[in-house]
Amino acid sequence: MKIKKYLPLLLSTICVYGSAITIPAFQPDGNLSASALSIRENRVNGRNVKQVIYGGSQRGIFQPQRNGSWIEKNRDGQFSFREVGRDDWSVYLLKSDGLNIQLDLHRQEVILRGQGKLYDIKKASRKVSKQRRLHSQNIRINHTNRVNNHNGRTNTYRKLTTLFLEKENKCFEGNKVARGSTLGGAAFMDDCQNVSGQSWKMIPTGGGYFRLTTQFLEKENKCLEGNKFASGSTLGGRAFMDNCQNVSGQLWKMIPTSNGYFRLTTMFLEKENKCLEGNKFDFRSTLGGGAFMDNCQNVSGQLWKFKN
Repeated sequence: MKIKKYLPLLLSTICVYGSAITIPAFQPDGNLSASALSIRENRVNGRNVKQVIYGGSQRGIFQPQRNGSWIEKNRDGQFSFREVGRDDWSVYLLKSDGLNIQLDLHRQEVILRGQGKLYDIKKASRKVSKQRRLHSQNIRINHTNRVNNHNGRTNTYRKLTTLFLEKENKCFEGNKVARGSTLGGAAFMDDCQNVSGQSWKMIPTGGGYFRLTTQFLEKENKCLEGNKFASGSTLGGRAFMDNCQNVSGQLWKMIPTSNGYFRLTTMFLEKENKCLEGNKFDFRSTLGGGAFMDNCQNVSGQLWKFKN
């Protein structure tokens, strides 16, 4: 009997206390399973990765430094991250403004935690070759104040929706404050469509805060302001687009929840535990359906998500 031929098959199943469990072993065709092969050949993983190259809408590279930090280089510039953890499949990075990045080698994705995938990982390796060093240095760097891709790139806009209204295909719209505008110009949830008032961009300000503007109004230097819900407030407390300025009501913070959703609060009202709520545009709704700052609570109108 050719025991050597069948031994791998016999070892692939072991009985423990009367029940069978399967362990990584040789498959019937004589090849290692994917997980066992990765371990056996010591392929690149979250523990040993030294370089991550991504592609898609933006091309760039992540590389660790000797001091324990990581550098990202792309066409928008060079950005520093602090490594905060590793596991078998991922490296976790933190930017000084609170941005959390996951280099997920299992799913082959660069992930902005709390939002979802940013880029596809094209290649990961355990060492940095001279060719790749030259490649990273040749990525065009713009030294102006443009913002990194996953931190609100100047050329990147995304739609915003809520768990409450995404099935109705509603998106957040930043209107112009004017007498003839819908709800006087308050931001509100409208049918998702190809209009510049629904194309939002994050502008980081530091400390985990950012401003929100739209493609429609950024040239007029307008930013979303989260007002206090009160009769004496502008537009009764509805969120609205105002001149971008150094006021805490325009400094937004993202609070990740789960499944890519997050809450939005402002520096002005976070201590009062207020969150932005996207209401249904209806005269029977609070403030006629304009978005407003309400008590942070477990309601689907406060669970926001970027929509590609």
